[in-house]
Amino acid sequence: MKRIFKAMLFMGGSAAAGYFGFKVYGTIKAMANAEKALPGYLEGIYGEKPDVKCIVQMEKSKVVVMIRIKLSPEVLAKHSDIDEAVMDYIRDFHPKVAKWKIRIKLLEKVTDDDYEASGAQFTDPEEG
Repeated sequence: MKRIFKAMLFMGGSAAAGYFGFKVYGTIKAMANAEKALPGYLEGIYGEKPDVKCIVQMEKSKVVVMIRIKLSPEVLAKHSDIDEAVMDYIRDFHPKVAKWKIRIKLLEKVTDDDYEASGAQFTDPEEG
């Protein structure tokens, strides 16, 4: 009787882990599609193509989807509803992702003018 109970418990746990893994795989695949399409969508709304990075993380027993969007400071100052536009896009076009916890981070783009070279990119002593 113990052997049967152990086998059933093992099979049930394996089935649950497989099902959860399949759901997470679907979320990752949907986020990969959203990562490709979201910059074009936001460019149509705000007039600037952002840099978008999507990350799917596991925190304890829940899945967290983090979306990092880099836009110029002018666009971030002018529009305060960017995160709502992203959430509406996800709800409309990627409902599989909308059921997980979503964190949206809006960051400022760093331009080449703001960056000062430290000389670390030079490998030859005669160059720098």
